[in-house]
Amino acid sequence: MKLAEKYGITYKYIECYLDDFLEINKRLKGRQRMVSQISEIQSEEDFQVTINSAKKPANYRCLVINTGQPLANYIEDVIHYINCEK
Repeated sequence: MKLAEKYGITYKYIECYLDDFLEINKRLKGRQRMVSQISEIQSEEDFQVTINSAKKPANYRCLVINTGQPLANYIEDVIHYINCEK
């Protein structure tokens, strides 16, 4: 946010949301991960704690997308959000 302010550009925040423990674990296990990234979620309880404690920047419009849907269902909204000024 401070970097956006420094250069006079609009800060954008897109939250990719999927409240599906099994699907997220499938995706985590199937990806090529970096050393610093987790390979799976150990328990559904930990998953729910993480989902429920997610923080969004205050005073900024955030776009939340459901990534359980096909990309075609939300990509236009994402592009519009990125391209709109405010």
